[in-house]
Amino acid sequence: MSTTPENPVDPRILEQKRREINRLVEEVAKLAESNLNPPDFFAEFLQRLLTALAAPAGAIWGRTEQGNLQLWYQINYREVGLHLIEGAQQCHDELLRQAAQQGKPRLVPPQSGAGINGDGPVAANLTRFVTLIVPIMVDKQVAGLIEVWQDPERSPQAQRGFMQFMVDMSEYASAFLRNTQLRQMVGREQLWTQLEDFARRIHNSLNPREVAYLVVNDARRLIQCDRVSVATRLGSSTSVEAISGADVIEKRSSLVQAMRKLFDEVLVWGEKLTYTGAKDDTLPPKVLDALDAYLAESNSKLLVVQPMKDEREADARRPCRSAIMVEYFEPTGGVDVLTKRIDVVIKHAAPALYNALEYKRLPFRWALTPVANLKDSLRGKPGAIAAAVASGLVVLIFLLIVIPYPLRMDAKGQLLPKERRIVYSRVTGPIVKVKVTNLERVNRDQELVVISDLDLLNKINTLINQMNYAQQQRALFIEQSARPGISPEQRIQLDGEKIRAEFDYRKAKAEFDTLLMLTRDPRAASVPAPISGTVVTFDPVEKLEGRLVKPGDPLMQVADTDGPWEIVIKIPEAHVGHIRDALNDLKPGEALGVDILLASHPDRTYKGKLYPAGMAGEATVQGSETVLEARVEIDNIPREELDTMLVGSEAKVKVRCGNKPVGYVLFYELWEFFYERVVFWLF
Repeated sequence: MSTTPENPVDPRILEQKRREINRLVEEVAKLAESNLNPPDFFAEFLQRLLTALAAPAGAIWGRTEQGNLQLWYQINYREVGLHLIEGAQQCHDELLRQAAQQGKPRLVPPQSGAGINGDGPVAANLTRFVTLIVPIMVDKQVAGLIEVWQDPERSPQAQRGFMQFMVDMSEYASAFLRNTQLRQMVGREQLWTQLEDFARRIHNSLNPREVAYLVVNDARRLIQCDRVSVATRLGSSTSVEAISGADVIEKRSSLVQAMRKLFDEVLVWGEKLTYTGAKDDTLPPKVLDALDAYLAESNSKLLVVQPMKDEREADARRPCRSAIMVEYFEPTGGVDVLTKRIDVVIKHAAPALYNALEYKRLPFRWALTPVANLKDSLRGKPGAIAAAVASGLVVLIFLLIVIPYPLRMDAKGQLLPKERRIVYSRVTGPIVKVKVTNLERVNRDQELVVISDLDLLNKINTLINQMNYAQQQRALFIEQSARPGISPEQRIQLDGEKIRAEFDYRKAKAEFDTLLMLTRDPRAASVPAPISGTVVTFDPVEKLEGRLVKPGDPLMQVADTDGPWEIVIKIPEAHVGHIRDALNDLKPGEALGVDILLASHPDRTYKGKLYPAGMAGEATVQGSETVLEARVEIDNIPREELDTMLVGSEAKVKVRCGNKPVGYVLFYELWEFFYERVVFWLF
């Protein structure tokens, strides 16, 4: 606060204010090292900040993973009056967005800016308060904003002091966010360690009851609930296998009987049951009755019963073999968090219980009955028939071995011009103009896109500011050196400062002139065409104009559709070995024949050739399948047909890999599966 000789400020009051501010800063420093939740921390932080600044209102804005700003906490936000001024909220949002992008403190005077014009909202402060905005930086990235509305009657010097104080306080907010992120990372690591131990333990046993006890006791700790129970179902019988904290299950107790009945009805229903304290009349009647009976025996305030279905339980008409029940007697968290934890437990527990129950069923005779029936059927006359059938199978196998047949490996691909290039952005900035359209012919080095180079503009503006500052400093030093009464030592010092300011000016001027010589217009950086051809990207104007890009971002594709075309295929990993073996058997200059079926011309088969040089050397993962790319040269597609085909048309191909025994051609996949799963492991 400023003072005047006519109205001096009591030094004791200033000292009292200084001590109060120091106390508030110390409290914020302690809060930054605490384990508070972010909402609680920023509530305490903002209250102390506004108290120290004597400001009427303030807000804390956080940045989401998508880069949007979200209000974390506010005090007297509505009293600022943004909702009462037309367009003020939109201009305020734009002001926040620019502050988050720039990452620098901003002081915006009251009722400044143009408001909303024909191009939309402009960053402005249309309120009667001075707006102070300071970013919260974490690892050189803007994690949030601190916004304070201050009385406009305060002096400019006081406003700058408030801004510096907010910058200092933002360091505590940054430290708190960094500590919070670190605690979250440590918590995730501990959770993954617990899950790994949980999965290892439940898969170490094939005894259903032992697995169930491991699941309930470990799941209770992972889910952080009061009680976990597991039930299994074989045939039409459901039994409670384990309850957390109980070494023995008293199956005749009323609680266990009601629990078994509820498990049975939920397993038959096949859906998840969630009880949060209020009854759901939309539940099936049997499930609702079983739930009422169990709640009469239990003190659960929050209850979830969920079937644990393994991926191998393909028959949807049969109930799954296990289910889990999670109970809270005094719930402290939300249902969404509980559901996520249960899903993680089920992901590991379901296959473990399925394996244990499958193993338990092995002693039954269902697996041996077909073998015994076959042995009985081969006695007497049926035995002769079986011998004849066996002879026929021998002849058939012999024919499958000796008769050759072409082995063809299928793959999918795309029809593309050989000469094609993807155009990439070289600068950072918004796209100002797209000068081409879809299917437009362009020449090499023709201007395709105009981008406003933000980095170059920022550098030029910085150099201009440096030159202006150097000139102001030089004028200041000249003025000071001309004052009477200056000692020789002070004059020499001022002359040195003047020379340094002149050097800074000339250095910035030289860099500025160099940048202007290297670029024609930083607001219109041109992106040229890499080759002559046709723009094959659909509607580039709508997709690109106004979009903010950075170096390396793909913009569009240019292809020479008048030149030769090819098929770029993706060969499944299982077929690569056969094709490479066939290529190795070729003589120099020879190629494998390829049959091509285009989706745009499904009534005609085209021919192509696959040369050894057309095979890629590195496999890639596409979706869930590993593939190897290859280039197929086209033989018999006339130019007039190529002119009517679309770039990127889907193609199905079959690569001819020479003649093999017909039995191998028909059953090679079965043989490879048998070799991988049986022979490889036995020998």
